[in-house]
Amino acid sequence: MSLSSQLSLSGLTRGQKALITAIDPDHSGSDMHLRLHEMGFDEGIEIEVIHQGPFGGDPLAVSVEGVIIAIRRSEAAKVHVMLVPSAETYGAATSLPLDPLDNELAGAKS
Repeated sequence: MSLSSQLSLSGLTRGQKALITAIDPDHSGSDMHLRLHEMGFDEGIEIEVIHQGPFGGDPLAVSVEGVIIAIRRSEAAKVHVMLVPSAETYGAATSLPLDPLDNELAGAKS
């Protein structure tokens, strides 16, 4: 998947969860790139948008490994992400197990 086809953190809305796939490589080694890394914005980390500011959605409050961090929308645009599907996507509202292995285990217990 190319970086251009991915979402950026700045494009997420309140309550959306995502995995960080990259920090904009054009800014690799920059002060901003280092600052994002120091705040915990690293590849593979799951994040969630908790709040958006009242004026144009700036700043964003983002949960990063349980820590709430405020980040400017312009900085968030440099964080490339992939959405994490919600539980409803997989039928959590139904009684069906999410994993086929769960079916086998349930059958073995009865």
